[in-house]
Amino acid sequence: MQLIALDDGWNLIDPAEPDQPVLSATRWDAVYADTDAVSVAVAAEAGKRFPLHDDHPVPVCFSCGHEPDSMQVHSGELPNGRWATDWTVPDWAVDADGKVDEGALWAAIDCAQAWYAGNAGGRRHSVTVQLAVEVLVPLVAGATYALVAWNGTYPRDWDGRKRGAGGAAFAHDGTCVARSSSFWIAV
Repeated sequence: MQLIALDDGWNLIDPAEPDQPVLSATRWDAVYADTDAVSVAVAAEAGKRFPLHDDHPVPVCFSCGHEPDSMQVHSGELPNGRWATDWTVPDWAVDADGKVDEGALWAAIDCAQAWYAGNAGGRRHSVTVQLAVEVLVPLVAGATYALVAWNGTYPRDWDGRKRGAGGAAFAHDGTCVARSSSFWIAV
């Protein structure tokens, strides 16, 4: 496979069929929605309502999987239709200088939004096709945050096989430390 840079993105091509990209990626200027803060305690309580489906789409996911070594991003529904869970920055996501790898946040907030997208209003397996995360305040090693997911800037319901979601991470004091926007396609 070869990655070819374009003016507005990239194409992944199979050299045997260079005229038919396997995957095309373009730049996306995400629009982020804001939402009211959720406390870590309320998010932890919502996480207890995580839908433990026998058909978890990726039971070994290192973010939301059932395995004990996953990050346990298990969102549950809040009374207002948003979804939330608590999430602690894992030790492995912190480098020797104490800086947190933001990739762990991207994975956690993606899965928080996945459970909203795939369950709010009825169960539907879906995959992320767009994800953007904006870190507003650097994460603290070992800190616990409230991850919140909702429809964001998108309509509440599925549009055929398409759905959007917003996400946010809140510190114990209610400060929004990151926000996210994502787009989903039902399988």
